[in-house]
Amino acid sequence: MQLTKTFFFAITVILLSLLVSSCIPTTPGGNPTPTPQTDTSVVYRLVNWQVQDNYVGDSIDLDNNNINDLRIDNASFVTNTGVSNIYSINGAELGRKDGLFGDLSSQTFDFTSNDLINNTYFTESRLELISSIGSTKNYIIGFRILQNDGFHYGWMNIKFTTSSNFGVYQLNTTLVNYAYKTTPNTPILAGKY
Repeated sequence: MQLTKTFFFAITVILLSLLVSSCIPTTPGGNPTPTPQTDTSVVYRLVNWQVQDNYVGDSIDLDNNNINDLRIDNASFVTNTGVSNIYSINGAELGRKDGLFGDLSSQTFDFTSNDLINNTYFTESRLELISSIGSTKNYIIGFRILQNDGFHYGWMNIKFTTSSNFGVYQLNTTLVNYAYKTTPNTPILAGKY
């Protein structure tokens, strides 16, 4: 009887140690590691790339070809409202879901999960993010980057936060994650990889 209890105790300890060691790994900041992709024609990146109170702008190379595709400026505060601009550069383009090109104030460019991002939405070189002080907004923004074989469609998740600390306004624009197709001229589903 004692041998049976010892055996079951040992098995329990082994199973529990296997369970604990098989937890989902995390990246710095506690974000879960992306699950393996079923669509091998999609590149997904979790970056948490931040632009904080930077009025000059920071650029990022989305497809790692040593050519920057986007520039993000934390532009200004106007009447308790923060403004950040996203610019496409070097042949990249930004998508507007509403199709209201040139109407930067509408802010209805935001895609929702599973929207099909294709050639219908493009020609925009700048999108303006606007948020009242003390709020955070998340956007799924469509983009396409130009490579030697054509345009590659993608989406990016942007978090825009504005705050005031003792009368000092702060802007924080974060490119949380993004995905794009490796096959040219092929639509992608917003928010999916």
